[in-house]
Amino acid sequence: MLHRQAREGLGPAYLAGFRRALDGGASHIFEMDADFSHDPGDLPRLLAAVADGADVALGSRYVPGGGVEDWGLLRQIVSRAGCIYAAPCSA
Repeated sequence: MLHRQAREGLGPAYLAGFRRALDGGASHIFEMDADFSHDPGDLPRLLAAVADGADVALGSRYVPGGGVEDWGLLRQIVSRAGCIYAAPCSA
């Protein structure tokens, strides 16, 4: 866990965390939301994909088998809009 002194936004938080992991010699890095909207139970499957030769293993709520639970309409819209902004998603 990395605690920063000031709030600088999500992007800088990702960069600081990835930098800390890489500087510490991490062989794999997982990024997950702390509200358990990402299931920690999926980690072994993602790690196995890399062990089987994948360069990157990604989970998404927008692929077959993915999804969300207990999200209001606004959160769904914000999530979908962020995905569209970042790159086209599979629907």
